[in-house]
Amino acid sequence: MTRLRNSTILITGGASGIGRLMGLMSLERGADKVIIWDINQQNLQQVTAEMQAKGKQVFPYEVDVADVAAVAEAAGHVLQESGPPDILINNAGIVVGKMFADHSYAEIAQTLSVNVLGVMAVARAFLPGMIERGSGHVVNIASAAGTGGPGTRPARYHRYTKLHRHWYVCRGKGTLAHPYTTTRRSG
Repeated sequence: MTRLRNSTILITGGASGIGRLMGLMSLERGADKVIIWDINQQNLQQVTAEMQAKGKQVFPYEVDVADVAAVAEAAGHVLQESGPPDILINNAGIVVGKMFADHSYAEIAQTLSVNVLGVMAVARAFLPGMIERGSGHVVNIASAAGTGGPGTRPARYHRYTKLHRHWYVCRGKGTLAHPYTTTRRSG
């Protein structure tokens, strides 16, 4: 089990919703500092003020995880100022909010840029430092909607898929958890 006490935690999409709650709970459980990345400047300022009012160390960055250059620049600042985080929580994500058949290609591209490529860009930015240090945890948050297909019940869908748990151990002292990757069965 990961210990939060005295750790540095970076949370993408950390200015609202689940990300905000994870930041608050991490600080309550003894995290030394929370680094928040979010695209919404107003929410970022509000949650930073809320956490700092409790006497906590909070470092906000306005970052669009879909922008690889912005991720690299912000990661460079974080690495220079505090080194790689002990725990990286890839929480940033978007939902179009309508039936897939009604999505435009621009909406599909934006969803993939944030929810897939953004997660990979952020992990790639910090994973080398975690490996070099010999410890670190990467947690990727994903929607449970990914376990069911359009118009299907998850139980039926699972007849055609397998859920795999992938674990990457940084020299035996940490984990990269990518909890649910869905693949089509062959044969």
